[in-house]
Amino acid sequence: MKTISEYQILDHGVENSQYFQGCGISFTKFDDVSTGIGSTPAEALDDALESLAQNGWDVSSITDKLSEESEIPESENDDENDGGGVEIFHYVSVRVMHP
Repeated sequence: MKTISEYQILDHGVENSQYFQGCGISFTKFDDVSTGIGSTPAEALDDALESLAQNGWDVSSITDKLSEESEIPESENDDENDGGGVEIFHYVSVRVMHP
């Protein structure tokens, strides 16, 4: 497992999946990044941490919590209202650095 010496949590907020530009590590001091999606900020953070763990990072030192409350109105993901299945999610990225 790779130890995390420093990390940064970026809450990108609610975005349409077609328009989310992503998150990288270019021009930063960080070694890796993972972006998670979910219905709430907390779900998105959990998704990002799970992805980092699958890539060999020891995420046990990341104890930050984000809101369990959704900022996505239920009608936003309703196929009847958008006529085409627009997917709107909450996005959170976690950048990590190895010592």
